[in-house]
Amino acid sequence: MIITIIIIILIYLFLISTRKCKTIPKSVEPNLYAHRGLHDNVNFTYENTLEAFRLAVEHGYGIELDVQFTRDKQIVVVHDNNIKRVCGIDKKVSDCTYEELKNYPILDGSYIPLFSEVLELVSGKVPLLIEIKHYNDVKELSEKTYAMLKNYNGAYCIESFHPLALLWYRKNAPEVFRGQLASGHIDKADGANYFEQLFLLSLLCNVISAPHFISYTSEHDNHLSIFLIKKIFKPKLAAFTLKSQEELDRALEKGYTMPIFEGFIPKLK
Repeated sequence: MIITIIIIILIYLFLISTRKCKTIPKSVEPNLYAHRGLHDNVNFTYENTLEAFRLAVEHGYGIELDVQFTRDKQIVVVHDNNIKRVCGIDKKVSDCTYEELKNYPILDGSYIPLFSEVLELVSGKVPLLIEIKHYNDVKELSEKTYAMLKNYNGAYCIESFHPLALLWYRKNAPEVFRGQLASGHIDKADGANYFEQLFLLSLLCNVISAPHFISYTSEHDNHLSIFLIKKIFKPKLAAFTLKSQEELDRALEKGYTMPIFEGFIPKLK
């Protein structure tokens, strides 16, 4: 019985284990990351827009952003798979070519930018935290995103909820600092399968993604897996999404060195 318990514990630790990265990009951590850029809907600056990214650069914040494919395989920077929330039109990004997508402006009058436009704007001035969205073929999206980043002269890292996106980087670009995204709570409104969410929450997919850092909801990090990972493997930690100075302070106290914030101007003590 004791041997069986020990074997189960060892298998569990193997499944949630992380990797050390020999080439952490300069200035990636510690840093403050503006979630989808520095945006404020009250002042009509919307998330994942060139203006939100310009403001983040102006304030010296790192930038967290999301990439996905259009129908014609252009890489665009937008979070949702449907543009209804940000553009007011019930259309899926993957159902539109980029030219079609430009016909649907964001509510602040701007447009959904190409990833290439964001890279040109930021131009290495601040580090990027790039989330590979899971709506498309994550292997192809990972490959084409990396192809665009090969000649980018700036610090960046990759993260994703989908372990196969990180597996692609593990196999084909092991030098890229990669992170497993996971939420510390089950979101019933998310629409994802309960057991899939539980699997991710428990970080059992680490055996596939072999992440260098964990991006987690620091306000809900009371799960056994994240506790053991922090104590035993000691990876770099990103905290999302912090909505107040109090949440930021708590995340820093817990050892998160890559805080991702939104809705306020943060201060470091």
